[in-house]
Amino acid sequence: MVLLLALRGEPAPAGEGERWIAAGTAKVDITPEEPIRLSGYGNRVEPFESVVQKVWARALAIGEENPVVLVSVDTVAIPVPVCENAAAALAREYHLPRDRVAFAATHTHTAPHPSRTVLPTFFKEVFTEDEARAVDRYEQRMLEGILKAAREALANRQPAKLSWAEGSANFAGNRRVITDGKWTGFGLNPDGPVDHRLPLLCAKDASGNVVALLAGYACHCTTLGPKDNHVHGDWAGCAVEAMEREHPGAMGMIIIGCGADANPNPRGGGVEQARQHGETVAAEVERLLGGTLKPITVEPESVFTHASLPLRDVPDRAALEAMAQSEDSQEAQRARLHLAGLDDGKPVPRTVELPLQFWRFRDELGMLFLGGEVVSGYGLTLRREFPDRPVWITAYSNAVPCYIPTAQILKEGGYEAERSMVYYGQPAIFDPAVEETLLKVMRDLFPAEWR
Repeated sequence: MVLLLALRGEPAPAGEGERWIAAGTAKVDITPEEPIRLSGYGNRVEPFESVVQKVWARALAIGEENPVVLVSVDTVAIPVPVCENAAAALAREYHLPRDRVAFAATHTHTAPHPSRTVLPTFFKEVFTEDEARAVDRYEQRMLEGILKAAREALANRQPAKLSWAEGSANFAGNRRVITDGKWTGFGLNPDGPVDHRLPLLCAKDASGNVVALLAGYACHCTTLGPKDNHVHGDWAGCAVEAMEREHPGAMGMIIIGCGADANPNPRGGGVEQARQHGETVAAEVERLLGGTLKPITVEPESVFTHASLPLRDVPDRAALEAMAQSEDSQEAQRARLHLAGLDDGKPVPRTVELPLQFWRFRDELGMLFLGGEVVSGYGLTLRREFPDRPVWITAYSNAVPCYIPTAQILKEGGYEAERSMVYYGQPAIFDPAVEETLLKVMRDLFPAEWR
């Protein structure tokens, strides 16, 4: 391979503690072009009314001979077949191993439902065949957009200086209202766990211009509610717009941390409120850029694995047949889904296979990508255990099979522990051993000298 430095021209010498690392960006519009139901809220029955903000697939490629590629998509979840088909295509075309490609959803609740395989028993009103075919077409559009963004980001690589910093934003609030030790509904729990950290990765070109701004925050994109039946990226989309407005020619990206039990506070105030939260993120990005960022001087090592997370009280055929008669539409759909699997010779799953991916930029930065809707307790626990290590955790990555609760949330019960498993089509709730099982796999991904 001809060196990018030779192709692009020799940049100015890097300063002390800095190094030129190839980086490229691209974004592709994946806004729906036909009527389709939006995801995120299960009581939606009509196609979206309008497009208030476009939705995108955005890609950042880092490295030269053996690059990594991160793709962030404005969607509630990226379907596993889309991730795997995109990864397979990039492996064929660029010889990229699976561990070198990461896919992360912003989890906006105002984007098209992405696939029949994502939240398969989510809606009370089952898709008509025409609606299902529209979802299939959008899934293909997403795949094509992801691949186009990744390919263009790889083609656009040029010498860059990478650096990172960590700030905070305070609009995320724990949403689990607990009374006498039990979940009683959604609201604002000022005493509940929440992660306000806001990490930032910046890439600048040889002229000192910002090329890419990648920020993370652990909060649902649910400023907009079920009555906001408009295509929109929520606060994440607004944050990206604000970052790109401040830095013309640069690409902004948002990835979501372990905040599945956190909502924006306040919320329900429509597009203007989403814009305010996005501006909060963008303002913190600007504050960090005005300070001292830590240089990244190496390309990352990478690893990809899975954790087998145990379920408990998995139903047998008789129990599923009884559930299939339920007046609860989604409960009945879930039972029929697993009965069909049994008829095809597939046992009812007893574990959830959760993907984990780790990119290590030596001791300068570690980026951990977790599948699933991971609650804040996991990120906070790792921060307590590794207080001096530069760890950036992203959820909603590579697969979103369900919520990933802690043992405490399972004890408290409620949506993240119980009802959400129905919507995701999972046959049962997690065993309390889920927390220690996942934490062990997470810890084991870190280098021995970090522990």
